[in-house]
Amino acid sequence: MCPAAKMISPEKAVEVVLRRSRRAKYLRITVRQDCSVQVTVPLSATFPEARQFYLSRQDWVRRQLQRMKSLRDSRPRTKLLPEILDRAEARQRLTRRLEELSGKYELPFNRVSFKNQKTLWGSCSGKNNISLNYKLHALPPRLQDYVLTHELVHTVVKNHSSKFWSVLDNLLPGAKTLRRELKTYRLR
Repeated sequence: MCPAAKMISPEKAVEVVLRRSRRAKYLRITVRQDCSVQVTVPLSATFPEARQFYLSRQDWVRRQLQRMKSLRDSRPRTKLLPEILDRAEARQRLTRRLEELSGKYELPFNRVSFKNQKTLWGSCSGKNNISLNYKLHALPPRLQDYVLTHELVHTVVKNHSSKFWSVLDNLLPGAKTLRRELKTYRLR
């Protein structure tokens, strides 16, 4: 784990996390939907350089924060999911449904695993291993099917290109509408 540091922005409204990254090549500022700000710092840069970089882009950060706040205010309220108490049941039901959809759409996968992730509903590796979030079990069935089908499509299209969305929409008409609905649910 690379070290991190925190600083308070000049207007004292935002805590900024400076996070060292071995993979980063450039300094980068990320403003997230929850209005948190992170500066990614490559090994070639120092934390003082990162602070200066952040300060030089205050106007841009301010605009992004305003944009995120207005998006958050205009978005439908998020729904909190209950904690999954019976993980064995969640694993069994989701695995069964994944296998049914895999057979129906002729999209085989290698294996499935379950995690309690904070940011992802699911993922598909390059080896077609699918990882699912236990909390998926608490979603309405149509959204469960959306996530499962989404990951199955990744077994043939490894990115989110227009081809991916075309394949997904052919299998599951209205996929983008389901995607928007899924965003109204929170993982945390």
